[in-house]
Amino acid sequence: MGESKFQYIESEEAKHPQDLVFTIREIDGVTHLSLASHEYLYSKEDTKAILELYVDLLETISSSPGKEISQYPMTTTADNRALALGLGNSITTRWPSTLSQKVAEITSENPNHLSLKDQLGSQMTYAELEKRVNTIASVLINAGAIGGTLIGVFSSSRTDVVGTILAIWKIGGIYLPLVVSHGAERLSNVTSNCCPEILVCPDSVNLELAHQLNSRHVVDLTEVHNPQNVFTISDRSSSLQTAVIIYTSGSSGLPKGVVLTHANLMAQITAVQSRMGFGREVVLQQSSIGFDASLFQIFIALTTGGCLILADGRADLAEIPAIMEDESVTMTLAVPTEYTSWLDSNKEALQRCSSWRYAFSGGEMLTPRLLHGLKGLSLTSLEVYNAYGPTECSISCVIHQVPYLEYEDGMEWTLSLVGTVLPGYEVYILDEKLQPTRIGWPGEIFIGGPGVGSGYVNDKEKTNASFFLNPFKQSETTGTTLYRTSDLGRILHDGTISIIGRATGDRQVKLRGMRIELDEISHTILSCSNGIVKEAVVIKKSGTDPFLVSFVVLDPNRMPIDTPGYLRDLSNSLPLPPHMRPAVCVSIEKIPLLASCKVDYGKLQVMPLSQGVRDLKGEELNPIEKKMAEIWRKVLPSTSDEFVIGKSTDLFAIGGNSILLLRIQSEIRERSGIKIPLYKLFQSTMLADMSLQMVMGGNYLLHSSSISWEQELFVEDILQDVQKQDSSIAKPQIVLLTGSTGFLGQAILRLLLSSPQVQFIHCVAVRPGSRSNIPSSPKVIVHDGDLSHPLFGLSHSIITTLANTVDAIIHNGADVSFLKPYSVLRAPNVLATKLLCQIAIPRKIHMHYVSSAGVTRFSGLETYPEVSVAEHPPPEATNSSSNSNQEFDSYSITKWASEVIVERSSRSFKTPATIYRPSSITGENAPKHDLLTNILEYSKILKSVPILDGWTGVFDMISVDILAQMIVSSVLDISSEEIDDEPTTVYRHACGEVRFSAAGNGLLEFVQAQLNDWGPPGRDNVVTRASLKSWVGNARRAGMDTLVAEYLEGINMLESVPMLPILEGSLSNEQHRARYFGQAKVDGA
Repeated sequence: MGESKFQYIESEEAKHPQDLVFTIREIDGVTHLSLASHEYLYSKEDTKAILELYVDLLETISSSPGKEISQYPMTTTADNRALALGLGNSITTRWPSTLSQKVAEITSENPNHLSLKDQLGSQMTYAELEKRVNTIASVLINAGAIGGTLIGVFSSSRTDVVGTILAIWKIGGIYLPLVVSHGAERLSNVTSNCCPEILVCPDSVNLELAHQLNSRHVVDLTEVHNPQNVFTISDRSSSLQTAVIIYTSGSSGLPKGVVLTHANLMAQITAVQSRMGFGREVVLQQSSIGFDASLFQIFIALTTGGCLILADGRADLAEIPAIMEDESVTMTLAVPTEYTSWLDSNKEALQRCSSWRYAFSGGEMLTPRLLHGLKGLSLTSLEVYNAYGPTECSISCVIHQVPYLEYEDGMEWTLSLVGTVLPGYEVYILDEKLQPTRIGWPGEIFIGGPGVGSGYVNDKEKTNASFFLNPFKQSETTGTTLYRTSDLGRILHDGTISIIGRATGDRQVKLRGMRIELDEISHTILSCSNGIVKEAVVIKKSGTDPFLVSFVVLDPNRMPIDTPGYLRDLSNSLPLPPHMRPAVCVSIEKIPLLASCKVDYGKLQVMPLSQGVRDLKGEELNPIEKKMAEIWRKVLPSTSDEFVIGKSTDLFAIGGNSILLLRIQSEIRERSGIKIPLYKLFQSTMLADMSLQMVMGGNYLLHSSSISWEQELFVEDILQDVQKQDSSIAKPQIVLLTGSTGFLGQAILRLLLSSPQVQFIHCVAVRPGSRSNIPSSPKVIVHDGDLSHPLFGLSHSIITTLANTVDAIIHNGADVSFLKPYSVLRAPNVLATKLLCQIAIPRKIHMHYVSSAGVTRFSGLETYPEVSVAEHPPPEATNSSSNSNQEFDSYSITKWASEVIVERSSRSFKTPATIYRPSSITGENAPKHDLLTNILEYSKILKSVPILDGWTGVFDMISVDILAQMIVSSVLDISSEEIDDEPTTVYRHACGEVRFSAAGNGLLEFVQAQLNDWGPPGRDNVVTRASLKSWVGNARRAGMDTLVAEYLEGINMLESVPMLPILEGSLSNEQHRARYFGQAKVDGA
């Protein structure tokens, strides 16, 4: 190169394949150290933290050589600055010591300002709220409540829920929220664990459930009226008293109760107020009272002099944004899933929410989709905040303002940031030795400060495992207790907390904002399967729309005939809240294990879920079907192509359910502007059928026109290995009973058990999870199974044994649904009847079939006698634009078909049969989907009845006890009247205990009379009328089950309205009454 000279200009690091590359170079006598890393593995914060650790370790080892590497600490004294970063600012406040006292202070300052408003037309000023609180407090004191009394409150969308909470605290009591949708069994577990002395029902609809639970006294607030002169009760709450017990998921299979004091709750509200500086806010309260977010919503509103807007969480998704717009809501707290649902269902209303200033999110990680959606609202005054904190620390301990307007793709790393520590709180990131980690380094999150609770109810072991004495006493205000969250996170240089995930081995997850112990679900599956499931593991399937999947290993000696059907029913019937029931249940040969013999959750995450689903990849879909398949994929709990969707794919076979059907209804309305009635979607669960419903605007009719009744109603003698003899004895001793776990079935079973004549009762087709409804008795033999399964899921030998031994059959079981189509109801309601007739034929066993008064509607007659309905079949439907009431009521069609099957079997094979046609069955624990029960209950709640234009006939009721007595009396004493030389079919109408006209003012007068009987007459008890559509909307907001509301809305769309014939031979007939009850009078007759 000759005389060439070299001059250093710059250098570039070599491209190494390693994840981390340390480079040491000396320049001008100074040693320089640099660290390079791959961006896809390490952020700049990560790389900086590693470099700082390297330098510190180098200095420590150099100054003290000769030790093993493990003996050198990962942290230094200088790293204790992480402790300081996790310490919230101190807080001083002039507030009183409890939230109820603070609300009283606000009331004295703003007595005429609006405090509460629900969606049923009720609203209260602060002065009116105080009067109601004092009234409820007096009732609680009269019921025996004193300081420290635990009082359960059932969930409701009424303003009385808030009044009850304040009343409980005012008398020094403890508030226990009870969420009705969690189910009776879970509520029973809760009340058995903590033993509340009083249960409060803001709605009378939950009275029956309340009386079942473990409590000394039940209060019905619908009967509690404000007197003219209300005595003011002094507030007896104090900061150290327990304020609330909130139950969350527990790993043992049972929920665990978190204990929070008044000081804990006050620490939360004052900390948030100190950080945010709220004014007089209008706050939406859509969260369940079992979710700690509800306390945040209630008391941010009431401690700022604002207004709380109560919205029923079960309302249509589109209604929440509309409520926010109508009520000028300024603040919301919801989980990201909720916000996304609101955006999907009614984005237009959200765009008009100009008053909306604060959107708090918590319970789940934010998603790019949500931030893009909020950004698309163009609400420049809206501030979005991310919050983090478990129930054990009183709702939240950190809050972070999210710059969502600046969010772009590629900024996903910011979604894990949950903010800096709230005033008064402490957050520590500790390693496995419970020592502080370095800034930026991951560790387990521990929370301290006055917001941390005291432990779990009656569970010292779990309390000791999660709550510790705080070893990091940094000041006089530092809390004495630390709570171990089992969350992994780190604290950054600016004090921001970043959430990484759950600690290794922990089985707690969050789904739609709710904490779930996956092992609790596994334990419940094993318990409810009664040995059929040997092993069960539940995982949260990851993805943008996560869901729960259970993997089970079945006992090879007890394999169900229809395994997919059994697993689907098992999952749907688990005694768990709906959000804890697996969306998919998969049978596998064995649970995959790691070399350590621990469950390999990684393999389960990637395991296909499509076992048993037919391969339809070669099937060509038309454009409409492709659009519908897109909707299904968006809504279904799956984010992959694990299920192949074809023309004949059934929604319910690939993870669909009633709730998801509601989302599909909303999605169709969003895309096409058409609202298809829910009952039409239930009738069209196959992809091709649902696509036709969308094309025809919900006017595509199915099923009835394709039924060949001659073939459908044919019965043959198939049990050739059963001895042929007449079993029609005068005193039956062995009884087969279906539907034994239902409302009527339990009443029948109790009477059979009490009879000394009955030796054994075979309870057949008992579904998984329902055994607990059957009393333990040596007389009872339980056969697990399902009416919809071939042979009820039993072996042929068991069926043969039953046919050889039983003396009488009571067929009471059915799938009672007014929305499902005939094709879905056919197996449990029609084929099941046919099988029982086949069991009865060889020995001429007396068949007692419980039908329905609804079968008489097809006759078109105003009155109907106790005769066959075979001559009045359901009218055939045509695929036209008309809406048929008969097509709509597939349940009654199945009952008609079963009646004809029973009487044909009786006529052809000389088997005796009795058919019972009950009207609407009433009594405690009546099914929540019963139509008349819902109409009456919500008419009383709303003090309003629907206008039933065009309805004719009567509403008719019979009590469950009278009906059960009628059936059992007939079964056990058939010696004279029921059996003769020529066995035939006998018809019995069970009705007439209470009757009133469906037309005119019959319903209004009946409801008005009941209200007058239950409460003082006056202006507050006057019943009004509303159109059926308006009334159903109000009932929805008051808590009416969505499926019942959809059914009533469907009736409103029909061209032919229901005919309700008057049944002859009822209990109003003295001769009829004497037949079953002697000369005793029947109440209400």
